[in-house]
Amino acid sequence: MDAQLRARLKSFAESLQGPLGMIPLDRAIRADLDLFRMLKASGATWTQIAYALAATGARKPDGSILSADHLRSAVARQLKRNNKADSSRVCNELRNPPQTRLTMPKKPENRSELEQSALNSQDPLPQQSKLQSQKNNLIIQQLQRTKKLREI
Repeated sequence: MDAQLRARLKSFAESLQGPLGMIPLDRAIRADLDLFRMLKASGATWTQIAYALAATGARKPDGSILSADHLRSAVARQLKRNNKADSSRVCNELRNPPQTRLTMPKKPENRSELEQSALNSQDPLPQQSKLQSQKNNLIIQQLQRTKKLREI
């Protein structure tokens, strides 16, 4: 075990001791959830993590060492709690999306007579389809943003 990891584990073990005694394991895990994510991502088993914590002095209030199952369930609760907070934030953003306004480009005021007559001679349907395609593009962009938020 490298020195930096040992120091983080030791810091976690010390964080279990509050000014008036032991603090709840879930609260300590919530404060240092990234440590457990990093350990699991590196391939460590819950048994290995529990033994490493025991080696740094982490104990239950009764003085016994943390079991792998107790540690796994406590971390799982905090991960679930963290994911609920993230998903509720995303749901709120989906329920109340930011309002976007469609704005048409301003018409240049100094058009030549030839350009103006060409614009006037066009029938309105192509202009309407252009506006509809702009609306469709905005809707597609909003759906893509929503999809990205769901992936987070």
